[in-house]
This record gives sequence, structure tokens and C-alpha cells, in this order.
Amino acid sequence: MTISPETKKKVAQLREQLQKAGYAYYVMDSPIMEDGVYDQLYRQLQNLETEYPELITADSPTQRIGDQVATRFTSVKHNIPLYSLENAFSDRELAKWETRWQKQLETIPEFSYVCELKIDGSAIALTYENGILVRGATRGDGVTGEEITQNIRTIRTIPLKLNLENPPSKIEVRGEAFLPLNVFATINQARSESGEALFANPRNAAAGTLRQLDAQIVAQRQLNFFAYTLHIENQAISSQWESLELLQKMGFLVNPNRKLCNSLAEVEAYFNEWDTARKTLPYMTDGVVVKLNDYQLQQQLGFTQKFPRWAIALKYPAEETPTIVKDIIVNVGRTGAVTPMAVMQPVQLAGTTVQRATLHNSDRVAQLDLRVGDTVIIRKAGEIIPEVVKVLTDLRPAGAVPYQMPRNCPECSSPLVRPQTEAVTRCVNISCPAILRGSIIHWASRNALDIRGLGEKMAVFIAGK
Repeated sequence: MTISPETKKKVAQLREQLQKAGYAYYVMDSPIMEDGVYDQLYRQLQNLETEYPELITADSPTQRIGDQVATRFTSVKHNIPLYSLENAFSDRELAKWETRWQKQLETIPEFSYVCELKIDGSAIALTYENGILVRGATRGDGVTGEEITQNIRTIRTIPLKLNLENPPSKIEVRGEAFLPLNVFATINQARSESGEALFANPRNAAAGTLRQLDAQIVAQRQLNFFAYTLHIENQAISSQWESLELLQKMGFLVNPNRKLCNSLAEVEAYFNEWDTARKTLPYMTDGVVVKLNDYQLQQQLGFTQKFPRWAIALKYPAEETPTIVKDIIVNVGRTGAVTPMAVMQPVQLAGTTVQRATLHNSDRVAQLDLRVGDTVIIRKAGEIIPEVVKVLTDLRPAGAVPYQMPRNCPECSSPLVRPQTEAVTRCVNISCPAILRGSIIHWASRNALDIRGLGEKMAVFIAGK
């Protein structure tokens, strides 16, 4: 079938409009188009590509989410190794790092540092050829990773086509895929309702999402991405700061909370400022990455066997606090999964009042040797989910007895079952009020039938308890 020049022009125009609108919405957070208009233009492009499949290109907005489920991931070698970072946990260790890199040089030139928030997510490597995304891979061991391009394409803040008129033949971009905190909470709520194990923190959730074989699931989880490293051969880029600005121009989301510092004192002030301010961010950060800004200086210093000499991660300590376990109860989910939960004396932790912590399963309770009356150390995993880290057995009251999971369901009194291949204890009575409640709530939820007005109170009434 002959394709008219008008049709080709129309497809190109639609692609360009949609790419600009997507960049404005997802990267710049400044929409230039109503959602309804975007949907109409997207449908027009989709219809034209269906009619003329030979016009489909890899950078088309319609190609972000594939229909095919992968059978496995392929191991690939990184074009440029992904080194991990040395960690520092105090101003003193940061000062020692500065002394070490300066000893590597005969003379110390003028220098500056670029400080960036360390995002608690999953590192990925992107390859662009002639401005088009051709490969996305996990960090793996830094030398080899898994090729997950199909999943990477679903992340809206990763451009399928770079915003450059004459892109270099090859560009390598590094960055962090992460889950916003509100999305992470929604995912864990759904997993709790279905009796699945909760993700401990956004980092684990991001990593697990990237390894899903079904890109449709990855798209539903709404991963985000911050770009922080750029490699271009024979390109006149002299500094990390310049690279970050170029990445933003290319169409990537770059963390706006970066800062150029001229001394360690400025670095420490930045670190201290964000120790408090990070708790207001919509994503997790566990520290600050400090890099020498000048690329020529980076090249002079090079790498150890594990780390770049010119960069370090200054980490924040995990917030922990002691409290007393007043009771251990169990919760029955919609799949019948019975989850033990510690009820504690209320304490302030990471800005919120905490009085309950999930214990996951009976194996975890036994591992901790947790008993009612124990003094425990708790923290928020990923600063979201309260978890018991340690039991202070020296403070255990006399007469405290080991916890035993109930033999019968607390909701319907049916015998509980633990399959040999599972760590989860379950109620298998399909008429159990807890299972019915959970099923109704899930059935009416936004991700299912989205029935407004059918909430938990109505589900309790329908289920009869």
C-alpha cells in the first residue's frame, strides 16, 4: 500500500506533539496539553500506525508498553562499567576521603564538588544510538547486567528519543529508577490485601518491578527515573555540572536539588540541610553523593578496584527508637494469609506516631524470639513500614513466654493451615468474613471495578462481620 506524503507528515507531527507534551508533563511538571487532548492525539497516531504499520518507529509514544511478555532476561556486558561508591558516615570520614584523593596529585588545582541527593532506588544503564533508546540494563555486578529494555521503555521520564537535533552516534546514560512514596504505599496496600509479602522499602520494590517479565505490570507500577551520569565520546563536556544540564536539555528528569560546592564545609552544610528536608520529599533518599566536578581531575584520579577515587556517598543514619510490645495479634488478608503484628507502646518515628509493626510470618517472630512485654528497637523500613529490628532480651520481663501462632482463625475459628512450601499460615475457609471483606474491598478498588462508595464499612456490612 502506498503511503501518501501527507500521512507520513501527519504521523511525524503527532509524534512530535506527543513527545513534547510528555516531556512537559512528566519531566518539567508543567503540562502544555489537557489530558483529553493528549488522549485524542495518541489515538489518532495509534490508528494511523495500525493502518500503516511500516510507519511505526522505536521512538513512537505508542511503543512504550509492549504486548509481549518476556520469557527471561538476557545477561549483557555494560559498555562502560558501573562502579559502586565508597560510603562515608561522618564529616571526619568525608575529610579523610578528601585527603586521600589530594595525596594522589602532585599539585592540587582549584576544584569544586557537585552534591546530589542519593536516591534509594535501582541503578540502570541506558544506551542511545543516533538519539534513539536501544538498550536498558540493570546494574548487576557493575560489569554485566540484565537487559530489560522492554521495561525501561515504560518509564515516562526516560525519553525514547533524545531532544537533540544532531545527536552523537552513541550516548551512555546512568541513573536511578525509583518508586515515589505514594506509589510504593499503594502497591504495598494492594499486596497486603491479597496476602502477598510486602516490599520492605521502595528500593526493593523498584528492583522487583524492573525484573517483572510483563511490561504491563511494570507500567502499572509507575516507576520514575533521575539521570545523573552522561558518557559521550569526543564531546566537549568538561564537568559533572555541565553533564547534568545537558541531560536535562536532552529530555531527562534531573534532580533539581543539586548544588555546586567550593569546599567540604559547603558540602557538610548541604548534607545537614537535607537531613531534615529529605523527609518532605516524595521519594526516598539515604544520603548525598559528592563528586569532584571537573572531568579532567576525575580522569587523573581514576578508580580503585571497586570505587571511583573522585566520588563518595555520605550516608544518613537509619532512624531507630525503642518501645515496648504490648500484644501480638494476627491479621487475616483476602487470600486467607494470616500475618502476625506487634502492637506497641506508641512512639514517634520519622515524623509519625507508630504503634503497630508487621512481623511478616511466624518464622520472623521465631527468629527475633519476640515476646509480649519485650523492649524492642524499631525503625521504618524505607522510612515507610515500621519493622522490629532487634529485641533487647536483657530487658525482658520475668515470665514472658515465646509466641505461638493461633491454631484457629480469629475471624471464623476454622483450623489454620501452613503449606510445607510456604512461610505463610492461611485460613482456607472461603466463607471466612475476613476473606470475604478483603475480596469485596479489592473487587471494588480503583485498580479493579473502581466502585465509588463501596469502601471498608460497606464491605464489613456485606460480609456480615
